[in-house]
Amino acid sequence: MSDSAYSLGAWTVIPERNVLKRDGASVNVTPKSMAVLECLVAADGQVVSRDELHAAVWAGGVVTDDALTQCIVELRKALGDSAREPRYIETITKKGFRIVAPTDSTADAVSAPQGGATGTFGRSIPAVVLLLLAALLVLGGRALWPEAQEQPRASEPSVAVLPFDDLSPDGNHLYFADGLVDEIITRLARVDGLLVIGRSSSFRFRDSGQDLRAVGASLDVNHIVEGSVRLSDSGFRISARLVEVDSGFQLWADSFDRPLEDIFRVQEDIAEAVAKALSVRLGIHGFSSASGGTKVVEAYEALMRANAASRELDADTFHEVLALYRVPTEIDPDYALGWSSLATTYRTGRFYFSDLFDWQGPALAAMRRARNLAPSSPSIAAEAAVLFADIGSWTDAQHAISVADVAEGVVPLEVELARIDLLAKTGRIEQALSTVDSVRRREPLWGFVAKFYGHLYASQGRIEEALEEFDRGYELDGKRSLMSNDAVIAAMTTGDRELLEKWLLRAVEWEQTIPGNRNVLGRMSEYLDQPEQARAWLANAFADRTAPDYWIRVWAAYHGDADLALAALRRTPDAWSLWMPVMRDVRQHPEFATWLTDVGLVEYWDRFGWADACERRETREIVCR
Repeated sequence: MSDSAYSLGAWTVIPERNVLKRDGASVNVTPKSMAVLECLVAADGQVVSRDELHAAVWAGGVVTDDALTQCIVELRKALGDSAREPRYIETITKKGFRIVAPTDSTADAVSAPQGGATGTFGRSIPAVVLLLLAALLVLGGRALWPEAQEQPRASEPSVAVLPFDDLSPDGNHLYFADGLVDEIITRLARVDGLLVIGRSSSFRFRDSGQDLRAVGASLDVNHIVEGSVRLSDSGFRISARLVEVDSGFQLWADSFDRPLEDIFRVQEDIAEAVAKALSVRLGIHGFSSASGGTKVVEAYEALMRANAASRELDADTFHEVLALYRVPTEIDPDYALGWSSLATTYRTGRFYFSDLFDWQGPALAAMRRARNLAPSSPSIAAEAAVLFADIGSWTDAQHAISVADVAEGVVPLEVELARIDLLAKTGRIEQALSTVDSVRRREPLWGFVAKFYGHLYASQGRIEEALEEFDRGYELDGKRSLMSNDAVIAAMTTGDRELLEKWLLRAVEWEQTIPGNRNVLGRMSEYLDQPEQARAWLANAFADRTAPDYWIRVWAAYHGDADLALAALRRTPDAWSLWMPVMRDVRQHPEFATWLTDVGLVEYWDRFGWADACERRETREIVCR
């Protein structure tokens, strides 16, 4: 297809600028998303399979299916489209996608191809031919001119720091190499004007074997940092280089040789040197470092070891990892980030042990210590906000985020995640969605971001879009347990038994790993078509003990027992599932407004803004839908 403009429904598409225009407003999309749109439009209403789109848009590259899903999601958002009621892009289940909006060339647009083609973009030309033509355009003629380089996808200065290789003789210092990269990413992320891809996405390319251009295309960046670490008994050597993705040109490189006793000082020097070199080379100014660290080498190294162990955290390894997180603060009691990490680990324990693990007291105590030591640290404030939201201290969570917002010129990724978490729990879904967009740009391949999208879409009743995100997140292997839980709740309202069973099976697998679990999901999978038996079992389970149980309220709502669901909700202020469609009858329960007041949400909303689904009327009556 041509680079000229054309109309798509109410929009004008300008491919050469990656822009959509409507009523004087412009929306930018990534080059790959525009390429996907071009291929779909070229097919002229015919279904284009995922394989065909991969071949056309990512020809010669190795990408996962989530890259295409991300493009479709971005296009729908830009066009104001809906997967459930498509006006532009329709999903054909198990086949692919097609354009359903009318297209038309304008005076400045593409003219119809010659040689028997009729209608816009040549209706008589087979779709596969048009796809091949589109592929040639996407490749910028690379098939005809092999020496041509693929252009970088991102126009703004952007960088991904890939995992450094561990070249140590014994090969057991990967934790140090990973910790160094974490430090570089953290520092670079605070350079004003520089887009930095987060750890979860960049670390997907460890040992991938892909060339840097393919990695740059997958992450949508125009610069990459890579390097290596070699430790020995006498010292260590660290090498790093900065590469421009489109040309492969090495913009900066350096090596650092130091004795072992300088290990802590040097890791900081290296991170700062890399960041400042990038800043100079990319024409960006403003560098700052995080607060709350330590000057004790052994404490820092202990935290790196704990972080490395936490990557494989589950019920079996939890207590071992928790013990590792106690070590940094035992070595240096003034290590604020060590205390914050310990608090977060305690908080995580509730996902693995439910009420069998006393997490709240120790988590709050460790977080209090961290905040006293580093009151302005954005990372610590963000972790505190998530902890406070988990226990229903809504105003404390909001204040923690406010501290994080003013602490740095560039808002760290963890602060944005904490903000989304609080907005989602307090029912401000639309505002949360506007925030998660920026997070995906920084973490394009992190399943946890897909989980947020899925949860927020489901809370708005956009179930098909939500389930697309959950599928994407599950494929990325990000927080699979939590992904399955949210997907089950979303699937409850689809009326699709097969879909619900698919996600329920995955959630049951997770449930079985939790010590002391009561097999709620397993039982409910047996009673899907037996609501009376399900309600009876849930009532007995609820009466059996007074501990909180997240799933009783959800399944009680699903099976039509709003009274039991509200009673279960009173046992815990966890509002995560509260705004899902399956909880609608609970939100409309006569006593729900009282519960909202009791848990402090009404006071919070009066100060910071009301939930999308609730309002206070002039009569002071609280109404939720």
